[in-house]
Amino acid sequence: MKIVYIITGLRIGGAEKMLYNLVKRLDKAKYSVSVISLTDSKFYRDRFTECGVEVIDLKLNKFLSVWRILKLIPIFFLQKVDIIHSVMFHANLLGRFLKLFLRNSVHISGERNTGNRSSKLHVFLNRITAEISDVTLCVSESAAHYLESVEGYDRKKLTVIRNGVDIKPDFFLSPRIIKNYSSAFNVVALGRIVPQKNLEMLILTFAKVKKLIPNAKLTIIGGGESKNSDLGDKYTLSLFRLVNEMNLSDSVLFTGSVLSPDELLKKSDIYIITSHWEGIPNSLLEAMAIGLPCIATDVGGVKEIIRNNFNGKLIESGSEKDLLDAILNLYFNAHIAQYYSYNAQLDANTKYSWSVMVDSNTKIYKKYSQS
Repeated sequence: MKIVYIITGLRIGGAEKMLYNLVKRLDKAKYSVSVISLTDSKFYRDRFTECGVEVIDLKLNKFLSVWRILKLIPIFFLQKVDIIHSVMFHANLLGRFLKLFLRNSVHISGERNTGNRSSKLHVFLNRITAEISDVTLCVSESAAHYLESVEGYDRKKLTVIRNGVDIKPDFFLSPRIIKNYSSAFNVVALGRIVPQKNLEMLILTFAKVKKLIPNAKLTIIGGGESKNSDLGDKYTLSLFRLVNEMNLSDSVLFTGSVLSPDELLKKSDIYIITSHWEGIPNSLLEAMAIGLPCIATDVGGVKEIIRNNFNGKLIESGSEKDLLDAILNLYFNAHIAQYYSYNAQLDANTKYSWSVMVDSNTKIYKKYSQS
């Protein structure tokens, strides 16, 4: 079976990581795979190549580069493509356009975040093209509900497949033990540095934490949106200025993009996500799998992972007070942190494996290619 994946770009992010882990784990004896990146494959090209998968960069970063779309002709029109699987908004539009000409190919679109439709044009284009896709895969029930109720998708053509995570087999032998915080209290956030993540709120709240817990440290793992520098975009620079204004330069570390953040997570004590919107954040699953007590804003599909006061703490989006209270509660009540930690590890390591995600996708491929 020939599958061509189309994704808007291959920088470090949740959608990109999901696609890599899906492609990596597909049985190459059954599936012939190519990946098309509309913009660039800066971080993931080598990893896909190691899996024996061809990556085609269209580099459609500027309007005048649209001619590069001609690269698609030999891929789609000179060979039989069974499945076109697109991920993210612009890739979905291209996949649907191709489907109009390739009636014998199955088109599967992938939706992750749905709270970030930045323009009415995006919503309109989705409304008028969604029906072209044979099926749309969503990472959460929240996303599926949004697509049906706001963008007019047919619920029968929506399927929820949640993200996966690398299983930590040693958890079942030695679950994480919450240590004494006497030497340091390490707070960590993981994800792209973009306004969606509302890192201003995290930094401002951390400044209050620092006054009460002098040995507190904050590590922010992830890169910004600059094409030339991992931490050189406008939003990231504004966060640097905020850190300096709050006199936190010695207590806040920006690592830049990290492909394998496990070691940094293991050195941390609690994980925090303060996003305005989310699908199913990979970073949250990664933190849970390691056993970090987690605090997360109650947005998107987060509440489908975090069971409040059982395997983590949900807080109101934008509430510095809720965040401060949650951090202090975990710091001063190690037994609560331990309770969250164990239940988070148990859930992540038993419900969210990559193998489950891959199996769910291959079942979709078989179902629609045979119909």
